[in-house]
Amino acid sequence: MNEASPFSILVVSTGNVCRSPAAERLLQQRLGPTVTVESAGTFGLVGEPIAAPMAQLLAERGAARRLSAG
Repeated sequence: MNEASPFSILVVSTGNVCRSPAAERLLQQRLGPTVTVESAGTFGLVGEPIAAPMAQLLAERGAARRLSAG
């Protein structure tokens, strides 16, 4: 996470390949650099790209990650 940001948001879904990365990118765009926004999945499909239908809407930027305790 960006240590310079006073606030951070973690958006969580199951796989982190559709809903949470979409919400992450939309929130980051809306909130700007003063808030760090990241996404993860409870059963994240690590390294998988964002699902094709969502990727088309978001111009695919990034990969999935799994939620971890720390």
